[in-house]
Amino acid sequence: MQPEGRDTPENQQISGKRPFFIGAVIFWRTDGPIAAATFPQFATKSVAKD
Repeated sequence: MQPEGRDTPENQQISGKRPFFIGAVIFWRTDGPIAAATFPQFATKSVAKD
């Protein structure tokens, strides 16, 4: 999928498909707070290290 500059996070949420940028860059990592807040359906919890 190629970004064309017209897909906002809101449009991505409506589509129901996993956006190409989720997990692609550290800002959108799946265990991070941004992905959890914006795309909770694709977010994962990080494994706690003891």
